[in-house]
Amino acid sequence: MNRLRDVRQEFWHRAHAWPGAESYWKFDDAPDFDALTALYRLDEESPMPREGPEYNIFHTVIDGLTVRFTEDRFHVQAVVEGRLREDRLQALQRTLLTTLERLDASRWEIEGL
Repeated sequence: MNRLRDVRQEFWHRAHAWPGAESYWKFDDAPDFDALTALYRLDEESPMPREGPEYNIFHTVIDGLTVRFTEDRFHVQAVVEGRLREDRLQALQRTLLTTLERLDASRWEIEGL
C-alpha cells in the first residue's frame, strides 16, 4: 500500500478543514506537499496535471501527447496516448519514481507490460 491517497487527503484537509478539525495523518514524518505539487510534471515549467472526470485519474500533456495517470492504493498506472521520444519517456519515468518515493517515503519500481 502507498501513502499517495493519505497525502492528498491531508492536503485537502489543511486547505478546507474547520478550526479544531482533527487531522487523520498517521505517519511520523510530515506530508511532502511540494512533492505532491510536482507529481506528474517533468519540471516546474510543465503544466499542472488536471483531475479527470473519473476518481483518481489525472491528465497532463508532454510534448503534445496526453499522459494519463491512474492512482490506486497499490500502484500508479501511466499511459501515454502516443509515443514519446525515448529520452523524454526515461525522464518522465525517473521524475515520477523520484517524486513517488518522496511522497511514500519508500522505494518504487516500474513494471513493464
